[in-house]
Amino acid sequence: MAISTNSWAGNLDTRDASKMFGMFSQLNRYSPIDGAGSHGTIGYSLGLGASLHQFPETNELQRRELRLKESEPIDANITLPQLSIIKGVMSPLDIGLTLATIPTSELHRIGAHLQWTVFEDFQMPAVAVRGSFSRITGLPTSEFSTIGFDAVLSYGFLSYFTGHIATGIARHEGILQEGLPPPSPYTMSAPDDVQFPYSEITFENSHLAGLSIRIVPPFITTTAELQLNGKGRQTWLGKLSMGM
Repeated sequence: MAISTNSWAGNLDTRDASKMFGMFSQLNRYSPIDGAGSHGTIGYSLGLGASLHQFPETNELQRRELRLKESEPIDANITLPQLSIIKGVMSPLDIGLTLATIPTSELHRIGAHLQWTVFEDFQMPAVAVRGSFSRITGLPTSEFSTIGFDAVLSYGFLSYFTGHIATGIARHEGILQEGLPPPSPYTMSAPDDVQFPYSEITFENSHLAGLSIRIVPPFITTTAELQLNGKGRQTWLGKLSMGM
């Protein structure tokens, strides 16, 4: 669903805008890179990780928002380092916060989540539901926010390994404050139905699978995830965490 309001400024190909919104929606899809299971009242986790996003296409709007020169294409892969903290507040509730950035850009992402572990028991799967909110800032003329809801299932095996899967839905909202400059001083028109700020709201399903390995039980863990978003877009995530 697309929404447009206010007065026109600049040219806009809505197909290019949708591609740009799709790219930032993928960058903004939240994951704490963690499975189900409560950390308990005194439990916590501090993690340093990154996500790898694959983008086969690029356009002028994307280059502008990432502050790239016209001759500098967007890499097919964008890496987003992130710092995360998860804290148990009272069993079975956990809260979490992540901060991420692209080192070569002014893009920053902040996200938070609340997770309720519905069920967990010894040698039994853990089941949780998670709500999240994330926002991208630092872009020249656009803003992006995402609200996500996920169901998570985890199961531990062989003492050192825990696998988890999740499925959910996200609501993405992107707002573009202005379009591209006219191609020439004599070009003064744009599509009649495009006005600014121009915004799009989309709903997208996502699925992920992950594996955690306890390197130094129970304090140091490494986790890897593969996330599949709408239209088959893939995101790889990894994290090294310390806590209990």
